[in-house]
Amino acid sequence: VCSSDLLCEVVFCAAAPNAVQIKSIAPYAATRFNVIRKFTRVAIIGAKYRLAQGGAFCRLMPGHARAKFPTMPPLKIASTVALADSQRNLIRAAVPGAEIVDRPCRTPEAALELVSGGCEVLLTFIVPNDLENRAPHLKWIQLLSAGAEHAIGALKSDRIEMTTGSGIPATAISEYTIASMLAYAHRFHLMIRSQLKHEWMRTGAFRGNISELSGKTIGIIGYGSIGRETARLARVLGMR
Repeated sequence: VCSSDLLCEVVFCAAAPNAVQIKSIAPYAATRFNVIRKFTRVAIIGAKYRLAQGGAFCRLMPGHARAKFPTMPPLKIASTVALADSQRNLIRAAVPGAEIVDRPCRTPEAALELVSGGCEVLLTFIVPNDLENRAPHLKWIQLLSAGAEHAIGALKSDRIEMTTGSGIPATAISEYTIASMLAYAHRFHLMIRSQLKHEWMRTGAFRGNISELSGKTIGIIGYGSIGRETARLARVLGMR
């Protein structure tokens, strides 16, 4: 008998050849599967179902007790954003047989309605306050945002794992930041307004308002993945 908290370690033990006795499972798992211990829960999602389907056995310490994995229902993954076919295929490749439910949700009420049908994994921007009660089987929340301050207060217990999208939007947002700086320095906003009004700006007056980013100093508040990538691009433009 094992608790749900030990599921990831028991699965790794089941993957050991010939049900080898392992006193410390985590180091063996890290070596065999080449994963960092803190990411074990993420890495094992697909493996636990393959092992369960194969009727894998494991030998647990102490007492050499032998346990068999029961048949498990398909993992249900809910997403509050619409997924593309390519994204669905990636999920199914990682978790064969997973049930995927996705629906654009713009309000906490819409998100609660989506998860009320039950799910183990939630992909979302929104974390409603009553989420734990409405989704009692929820085990993992993958935020699409880099920050989690808006979501932490909604969870009252530690039974749900929560990970963020930190680092994923770094390139897109840093490029947008630099593009906005270039657009303002070269007065694109004035050109667009004049174009819409069918007005011709005199060349001399217009050029007098244009400035260059090269040689200027950029101030970055918050030196995370977005801030570092913005600094790298700014340096290429000759900024300090």
